[in-house]
Amino acid sequence: MTLKDKLMEDLKASMKNKDSVRKNTITMIRAAIKQLELDQRKELEDDEVLEIISKQLKEKRNALEDFKKAERQDLIDLTEEEINILLEYLPKQLSDEELRQI
Repeated sequence: MTLKDKLMEDLKASMKNKDSVRKNTITMIRAAIKQLELDQRKELEDDEVLEIISKQLKEKRNALEDFKKAERQDLIDLTEEEINILLEYLPKQLSDEELRQI
């Protein structure tokens, strides 16, 4: 199953479960994928989809800093939830301790 297929399955599940934050986050990812596919006139591979998700994650983390400065707790909570959803689709990163062992 490709990453795009997994996103579609998770989108369907989030609609059934009425999980609006997950649905909106996945829809945002899928829209970015479709836009890039249209721009490049080719279907994206999983590594290119991962780049899009990483870019979205970076944008969310930057927005989170701004929301913390503005003390907007509602937006902080929403953005943190979106970040956690995005992290589910990225490969697990090694911790500092695991890196030291290598």
